Amino acid sequence: MMNRRSLFKGPAAIAAISAASQGIPGAMAAPNTQGGPKRISARGHDGIMDRYPTLDLDSHNDMIAGIRKWNNGALDSAAEARAAEIYNKHGIPLDSDLPMAQVIELVKDDPIIALSGYTWLDVQHIKWKNTLNAFESRADEYLAEMEAFDKAGPGTLELNPNMFIPGYCRMEIHQQPGGYVGNAFAGHIYHYATNVSADRRNDQDQNHMTSAMSTPLPKDGKVKRILDVGTSVGQFATSLKRRFPDAEVWALDVGGPMVRYAHMRAVDMGVAVNFRQALAEDTHFPDNHFDMVVSNIMHHEVTADGTKAIYREAQRILRPGGHYYPIDVYTHEPPPKSAMGKYKMFWTYRWNHEDWWLEWSELDQEAEMKKAGLKVSRTPQTTGGGRRRGNNIVGTKV
Repeated sequence: MMNRRSLFKGPAAIAAISAASQGIPGAMAAPNTQGGPKRISARGHDGIMDRYPTLDLDSHNDMIAGIRKWNNGALDSAAEARAAEIYNKHGIPLDSDLPMAQVIELVKDDPIIALSGYTWLDVQHIKWKNTLNAFESRADEYLAEMEAFDKAGPGTLELNPNMFIPGYCRMEIHQQPGGYVGNAFAGHIYHYATNVSADRRNDQDQNHMTSAMSTPLPKDGKVKRILDVGTSVGQFATSLKRRFPDAEVWALDVGGPMVRYAHMRAVDMGVAVNFRQALAEDTHFPDNHFDMVVSNIMHHEVTADGTKAIYREAQRILRPGGHYYPIDVYTHEPPPKSAMGKYKMFWTYRWNHEDWWLEWSELDQEAEMKKAGLKVSRTPQTTGGGRRRGNNIVGTKV
C-alpha cells in the first residue's frame, strides 16, 4: 500500500512552492510525523487533507462541484437576465430598491429563475447525503479514530457534553444533516461538503490562509493570544496559528462533533491550536485576555440577539487595543438591492435553512458594535485578481 507521506511528492509539493511564493507561511503544513495516533486515510492524503474515503464520493462530489460552478456562472447569468426582462416588462428601473415581497411576487414563477434556485438547492441535498453516507457506513472506525485523537497533541480539546445549547444552534443550517450538534460526523460532513462549495479549491485551506494573512493586527502589533469563535472545523484557527506560530491560539464552537474533528485535524497537521466546545457569546475566558478575536462565516448563522451578545463578549475578553475581526456576508459590503440579489436572499433563508440570514442582513453592524463598546473601522480596500477586497468591519476595544 502506498504510504500517505509519499503523496507529498508531486501535486502537494508543487502547491507548497506556489503558496510559499505568495508569502504564505506554512501553507502546506504536513501531517504530524511525530508519534501518536494516525488518521485512517483509507485513500491517502492530498497535502493536508485526507482524500475522500471512497472513490464514489470523490467522483460524485467532483460532478456536484462542476454542476454548482455552472449554476453559479452561466445559469445564474441567465436568471439575472430574466429578472431584468421582468423588470423592464413592468416598467421598473433595474436599480429600484423594491420591498422583498414585491420582488418575490414578480420573479418567483419564471422557469429559468426557478431552475437556477432548484439546481443550487439540489446540489446541496446531494453533497450532504453523499458525504454523510460515506462516513456513517464506517461509523465504528471513524468514531474510534476521533477517540484516539481526543487527548493527543499538539494542542488541546475541551468537550462539554452537558452544556446548554440554545435552540438557534440546533437548526440544520444550510441543510446539513443534524446541523453542527446533532450528528457525530458533523465535522467530517462540513469539511468535505464545504470543499465542494468552494469548487474543491480549498483542500489546502487556501481560502482560510488568505483570510489569515489579511487579518489586521492591533495598532501596537502585539499578537500573543488569538481566539477564533464559531470555528467549525478549525481551518481559520490553524491558518492563524501558521501565520503567528508564537501565539497561543484558541478556537471554540457550539458543536462538540465540530471541535472534535477540528482537533483531530490540527493534531494530524502538527499545528498547536486549543479547541473548546462553548458558545461565542459565553466563552468562559477572563477579561482583557486576547489580542485578537476573529470569526469566519458565523454571524449569518446566529440570531440578531446572538450577534449583539457576541459583540459584547468580544469586547469583554479583548485587551485594550485588541481587535474583533468578523468575516461574513455583508461585513464588507451591504446586502444586495437587485431583483436576483433579493430573491436569492429569500430562498437562501427559506429553502436553504439559513434561518437567521434576513435578521443578519438587516442588522446595523456598526451601531451594534459601538453599543458594545467597540470602536469601528474598516480594513483598507484593495484590488487583486479582478476582485475588490478589504473594507471589512473591525471592532477595536478602546
